[in-house]
Amino acid sequence: MRSAIANGASGYRNASLGTDPVRVYVAPLAELGGKAAGGAVIVAGSTHDLRETLASLRLFVLLAALGAAIVAAGPVAVLMRRALRPLGRLADSASEIERTGDPRRRLPAPAAVDEVGRLGQTLNAMLASLERARDAERRFLADASHELRTPLTSLRGNVAYLSRHGQTPGLVEELERDAERLAALADDLLLLSREEAAETPSAEVRLDSLALDAAAADPAVDAVVSRPVAVRGDRAALERALSNLVENAHRHGPDGGRIVVTVDEAGGVARLSVRDEGRGLQPYQAERAFERFWRGDGSSAGSGLGLAIVRATAERHGGRAFAERAVFTVELPVVRDLSESTGTTGATPEKGSS
Repeated sequence: MRSAIANGASGYRNASLGTDPVRVYVAPLAELGGKAAGGAVIVAGSTHDLRETLASLRLFVLLAALGAAIVAAGPVAVLMRRALRPLGRLADSASEIERTGDPRRRLPAPAAVDEVGRLGQTLNAMLASLERARDAERRFLADASHELRTPLTSLRGNVAYLSRHGQTPGLVEELERDAERLAALADDLLLLSREEAAETPSAEVRLDSLALDAAAADPAVDAVVSRPVAVRGDRAALERALSNLVENAHRHGPDGGRIVVTVDEAGGVARLSVRDEGRGLQPYQAERAFERFWRGDGSSAGSGLGLAIVRATAERHGGRAFAERAVFTVELPVVRDLSESTGTTGATPEKGSS
């Protein structure tokens, strides 16, 4: 009140009248003598009813919220049960597949095209991939058993003949050939298994150096290197892959023919190619050339795993292997540009090159 009289400003204040809380409003009464020459008027009102109303409103809001939650819980439970039912079917089917170990079975496809439906499609695609992998493993075991049966049968027959009739001219040599064939097949199977299970290599390897070394070791091989090319890889594995390609060219190229090993790079991809002077493969043969135990001419020469090892090596290095006619190529990602180094073309490295 003093502030209203002195300053002429009205205001509110909380106060109490006995035991009752009140809300007070003070307003100045202006006259000609000044801002509040006529004094001030004070109006007070009890806030008891307002407090009771607010307390009732809080209780009502709380009870309404609880009631709404209870009422909504039923429909929400029904909707959640309906939404989770496809997941339950997927879980039950997955448990059954895990119990039987049969990747040929599939999960039930949900009718709705939503996240659950996409999950079912993804899991079925994964099961299909596992089925293909198991089928490939079974075919591999069957092919390996078939390849091993022939030399083993011959070896057993020769040993039985040797035990009954004694040594004859050429028998020991034939036994040695059968044993060498078995050893070579076992070595190739071991190499293929290691290549497919090995980790991604991290060392830097110069493909141009591999090509020049191959040309220096074999008089029938010419190396054509436009410039130095480096990849991230396993040098021993890449040397073995190149050796397999050169051996394949010797086997299927004409007698006395030349073999050309080419190394180039374009678009961040390095290419290591081996070309012979033979007639090459037909397109349908090129598609199967890198399969295990596949022999294009039907001959029994070799183990049938050399090109399969090449493909496994290329895929382990993040690349691929393919054939076009008489050219067999391995493509690998390039590590860095070495074009500032001196390129070499020929069978042996030039003086000063590495």
